[in-house]
Amino acid sequence: MNLFATIAMASAVVFAWLWWKQIRANDTERFRRGAQVASINAEIDRVYQRSELLHRMVDGIGDGLMILSSERRVLFANKAMKHFFPPVSLPTGRPVSECLPDARIVAMIEETAKSGVLHHDEFVLTIANKTGYAAEERVYSVEAVPLTDDSRPNVKDALLIILRDETAKH
Repeated sequence: MNLFATIAMASAVVFAWLWWKQIRANDTERFRRGAQVASINAEIDRVYQRSELLHRMVDGIGDGLMILSSERRVLFANKAMKHFFPPVSLPTGRPVSECLPDARIVAMIEETAKSGVLHHDEFVLTIANKTGYAAEERVYSVEAVPLTDDSRPNVKDALLIILRDETAKH
């Protein structure tokens, strides 16, 4: 073998070794990224499961629950809310005044928003019964709770509204 052939062969071997090393590095990086993706997917699954459990729990509560934004728009309403007032088909995104037709309750919510202090009161309301023909008096306990958390700016100045039918107690 002449010198040129030996140099060419050595260059080919070095090139093949470098190419193989690069492929291994790429495979290692892909494996590392795959592990990161798997870890992220597992975390997404855990968050989804937690969210689903919390949603089921909140929907299982007999009290009406609403979360309002700082603009007093409905961010969330549980299933029990539709039992308190004539149903609003899609309350999410609507002003609370459209979903809670009693001005006194809305005024209490506004006062809570302004003061940042929890308010609780009972209201006697005349509500149409399920047939829509007769009216009945209902006693509703309403609590407006400020949800202030400086560490979470997306829920800043949000309010939790809790409605409970206390008619049977009166």
